[in-house]
Amino acid sequence: MHDRYDRYEDIPSISDFYDIFHSSSYYRVPRSWHVVMTDVVNSTQAIEAGRYKEVNTAGCITAMAISNIKKDMQFPFLFGGDGMTYLIPDELLEPVKNVLADTRSLVKEVFSLDLRAGIVPVAELYRRGAKIRVAKVHVSDSYEQAIIAGSGGDLAESMLKNPSPANPWLIPDDWPVSSKADYSGFTCRWNDVPSSKGVTISLIVKARGENAREQAEGMRAVLAGIRSLLGSQDTYHPLNTQGLQASVRESYRENRVMTRTRGGIGYFLYGLMLRVMIPVMKFIIRFRVPMRAQGMEVRNLKQHFLMNADFQKFDGSLKMVLALSDDLSRRLEAFLEERRKQGQLFYGIHRSDRALMTCLMHMKSGNEVHFVDAADGGYALAAKSMKGQIRAAAQVA
Repeated sequence: MHDRYDRYEDIPSISDFYDIFHSSSYYRVPRSWHVVMTDVVNSTQAIEAGRYKEVNTAGCITAMAISNIKKDMQFPFLFGGDGMTYLIPDELLEPVKNVLADTRSLVKEVFSLDLRAGIVPVAELYRRGAKIRVAKVHVSDSYEQAIIAGSGGDLAESMLKNPSPANPWLIPDDWPVSSKADYSGFTCRWNDVPSSKGVTISLIVKARGENAREQAEGMRAVLAGIRSLLGSQDTYHPLNTQGLQASVRESYRENRVMTRTRGGIGYFLYGLMLRVMIPVMKFIIRFRVPMRAQGMEVRNLKQHFLMNADFQKFDGSLKMVLALSDDLSRRLEAFLEERRKQGQLFYGIHRSDRALMTCLMHMKSGNEVHFVDAADGGYALAAKSMKGQIRAAAQVA
């Protein structure tokens, strides 16, 4: 592991996701930085009520607002289904607090969901003996994905989920919002994407071990086993161009976020714009019309989405969304279950037949990322399953 970095942009990128467990790829996060986390409170109940799309949206829109403060996406962030983790330098602290408070209010107003939002100084995590380090993977020229490792993430999560009303790490309910967050670039216009193989799964794997070295070795072995079983990422990519279909009906979440309302004249006008824009976009894509918008070739939009899809990541746990045949998905689960029984790992799997995609596109910088999850609960329900395994193991111990 390298010493700390001063600018995240200057960290060299890994070219292959499967190299993320090489310690030489990581840099220690500076003490002056902060861990920012958001998550939807009681997300499981909302998902079980059929509101998984609203949960996904509420969990990720803060990333768009932070990128509009920074004017690019060159900062570490990771999407977890019902929330996100960010690492920010000290100079972004106050504007990000404002974004968190405003986003929490927006989520309550337009989705009737409660968003937990808080910030923990990295210095505080180090003081408590935790470690936190970061690397990044070059996904494309438009997206470099952060990889966050170490015990600091889990510690920060436990600190933020402390139910005490006096929790000092949460953004206070009465935090004064000085300006509205800017979500420009957030889009939600696509139908769920049917699996090209029959099954779409969200998978979370957490290695067990006495120390960080043992855990890294365990994760390396798991990832090697998954790669041997599934093949290259092209064979299990959860998106496909045939299944990517834009839809006016699906754009209601974007409309609510961008207008901050559930109805009214502003909502109607934004919806009217989408009713014109989406058919035009579909025409351009279908007939390969050479037209550029904000620096992007519109006819190549679907290919961009596949190229910049955020469907495999690591934040202390391995998270993947995979399109598999039913047989292969069951073989993968058997592979993981055998290692769970051997005490090597915990895992959670949520099965669906399609994927959900939420898009963030920062046009001025050319950065974009398309968050992918399995439909009907995805990562959130996979996490619930994995936590059940962890509780059961603790009771046995």
